[in-house]
Amino acid sequence: MTQLEAELLDFLLPAPGAVWTPAQTQAFLGQKGTRSAVYLAVGLLIRNQQSDAARAAAVLEALVGLQKREPGEWYGVWPGSTSQKDRKLDHNWREFIGVGLIVARERYGKLLPKALIEKIDAALLVAADGDVHRNVSPEYTNIALMSAFLQEWVGARLTKPEIAAKGAEKAKQVTDLFNRFRTFTEDNSPTYGGVDAMGLARHGDALPRGPSQSLWAVHPRLRYGHGAVHGDHRRSDLLAHPGQKNCARTVGLAQP
Repeated sequence: MTQLEAELLDFLLPAPGAVWTPAQTQAFLGQKGTRSAVYLAVGLLIRNQQSDAARAAAVLEALVGLQKREPGEWYGVWPGSTSQKDRKLDHNWREFIGVGLIVARERYGKLLPKALIEKIDAALLVAADGDVHRNVSPEYTNIALMSAFLQEWVGARLTKPEIAAKGAEKAKQVTDLFNRFRTFTEDNSPTYGGVDAMGLARHGDALPRGPSQSLWAVHPRLRYGHGAVHGDHRRSDLLAHPGQKNCARTVGLAQP
């Protein structure tokens, strides 16, 4: 870990200390919200000082228990908040939290109890199943990239070839759109761009059976196009660029 990475983690995470009580874990979830909490839990696993791993496990255990598992439209979704008064549902939380759980399990599973890994796998299977039925449009780039990864990972890791095939199909659809327009089709603001970069990276470094062939075959072009769109909006050979209105979305990147 570099000094900068360590400083960023210390800035974003609670100071190392004792294991949290259940009430402290719930307070953390209530303050951060479920989406931020799963990635902060990953941060705790990365830092891994004092009780960081135990705190992360407690957060992940609580998150798994919040998943909606009743049959219907919201199957596999997590609420955005733990507050009983504000449990709004958003389909995209399948992808956001599902990908975070995969990163925690795939990269730092050795720090987590075996029983929790089993619960995470069960939750990811539910999320992927609900995600397949949702069938998000490949034009919704940031969610489509995560959706394809979620489905491919679950299909490969949990031996569900029919789900893996759906993920590979989604990845190919995103790739075909990029090849057609020479950029991602979604509004290319820096906020969405950060999620695009994260989702694309997962296709290359976290799939159990190796990189997604559909996306990885054109990865250099995807990386070039994505970076150029956000780094130099004056390029005339790319068909989307961030404008003033879109750049206002960067405020989201500054929020812990």
